[in-house]
Amino acid sequence: MAGTGGGAQLVTVVDPSRASLTGTFTAWARTGNGCWSPVSFAGQPAQPFRAQTGYGGLLPIAQRVPGDCIFLHDDMPQGYTEGCVALPHAELDAVLGWLNPADTPHILIAVS
Repeated sequence: MAGTGGGAQLVTVVDPSRASLTGTFTAWARTGNGCWSPVSFAGQPAQPFRAQTGYGGLLPIAQRVPGDCIFLHDDMPQGYTEGCVALPHAELDAVLGWLNPADTPHILIAVS
């Protein structure tokens, strides 16, 4: 995770395969010594959180259409998104309360 582009906040979403509809979501904060440490959210289960991902699977960046966006939003009742990352409402609120634009957050979406 060394090449994340800087910043002090990082979110990783890791699916078990490119065709998966769900993966694991972990929020990380850069410590004073430059290492990444998982974040704890009061009142929420320990991370990683279960995240919904796109119904079409994870596409390599070269196969995405220009202007494609990856949004973070509430989970979907049908169990998949249109290519975004979705969390249950309470977990999403905790993450959004933690994210800080001044910390230049980044997201890394990958297949394990």
